[in-house]
Amino acid sequence: MLKAFPFTLFPLLLYNAIAFIVPGMDSSLAPPGGAADVAWAHPQFGIPLFSGVPWEITGGDLIILFALVCLFFEMLRATVATRGALTNHLASVVVLIIYAVEFLVVARCGNSTFFILTAIALLDVLAGFAVSLRVAARDLNLATPTGG
Repeated sequence: MLKAFPFTLFPLLLYNAIAFIVPGMDSSLAPPGGAADVAWAHPQFGIPLFSGVPWEITGGDLIILFALVCLFFEMLRATVATRGALTNHLASVVVLIIYAVEFLVVARCGNSTFFILTAIALLDVLAGFAVSLRVAARDLNLATPTGG
């Protein structure tokens, strides 16, 4: 069951939990004419650099970093041909559709942070299929007799 579970679902669940449960994360709180992602753009903490400028990390930066880590593990999992690979790819497509629908329809998801999360889910789907096809072709070549 866990093998068919796409890791890109974790950032979606985390984003929705923060956006809909944490007070003050409503994008409708943005000033008129302001960006819809004001709530995700607030610095959470800063790291001083050698240049003397603080590198301010926002909530949106953190969730995108988390999504990239999830994508990395999803790509590692795609390099092994298993029975659950097709189910995983179909589940990844469903997750991508959920991302796209939320981005287009849900006001709290209509911001740059969520768009980048949607793009990461799209990369998961495209790269997952490409890597799996390549692995399957390699496995097929290894399985074919080299007759003589």
